[in-house]
Amino acid sequence: MDVKRCIPLLFLMTASHAWAGDHLPLCAKAHTAHLVLEVAFTPSGGYSKRLMDKGWGPSERALKMTLATGSILQVLKGSAEPGARVSDAWPIALSPGSPRVPMWKAFFQRKRFRQVVFLRRRGEEWRPVAGAEESAGCESSAHRSWCPGYRDYLDRLDVCLTHSVSHQLLEKVCAAPCAGPLSSIAVFRDAAGHIKRLRHRPDPTLCSHGPDTDYDEGGQHASTVAERPVSSEEAAVLQAERARALAGLTRAETLGCPAAARPRRPLP
Repeated sequence: MDVKRCIPLLFLMTASHAWAGDHLPLCAKAHTAHLVLEVAFTPSGGYSKRLMDKGWGPSERALKMTLATGSILQVLKGSAEPGARVSDAWPIALSPGSPRVPMWKAFFQRKRFRQVVFLRRRGEEWRPVAGAEESAGCESSAHRSWCPGYRDYLDRLDVCLTHSVSHQLLEKVCAAPCAGPLSSIAVFRDAAGHIKRLRHRPDPTLCSHGPDTDYDEGGQHASTVAERPVSSEEAAVLQAERARALAGLTRAETLGCPAAARPRRPLP
């Protein structure tokens, strides 16, 4: 019996709508943030033996004292003054990468460390961009200078910022059929971090069976795959074609359509 399939499956959650506790790919964090900074801190206030013996972390006072030492080393994205003090309005989390006592002890024994922070502004309020990475260990996110991969992290971040998805490019992609608030744009990059392909997946509230549409790095149409019943043999051929088109590329981030590019739904 010939089995029919519908392709492609719709992907409803987009990284641009991530919760504060989510993890995001580095390029997605860089794209979403309004402000990306490299900041230097000097651990201050100490970590008392009493807290260590109880298995507790440092006091809130010590963390506030450490935050107060923060100074901007580099402005990687956005508007801020290098050398200026960290603003009290910026919600920057300090973490040793694990809540265990030895990790906190090592944290306060450091003379100085650097940390990359990603912030997004909503009205008058600043928020961290997908803040789960702020408390993760080096194996998950090397955004602190004591991590062995910190230099590579900065290099990859530079590529993300230098080769970011422009608003103009997003507008081109979001002219695809069935674009709307729940559209998702998958960004595929090569090994050097350059954008090579963008894939628009439609807003299912506008089109229940809308097509996937692929674009090249300049926003030119590359291919369209309509969601329609196909045989298992045809599905295999289509999947192989897509695999060839993405050979050597990595899905780096998932974005949403900018509000200006979203069509208004007709009134009932």
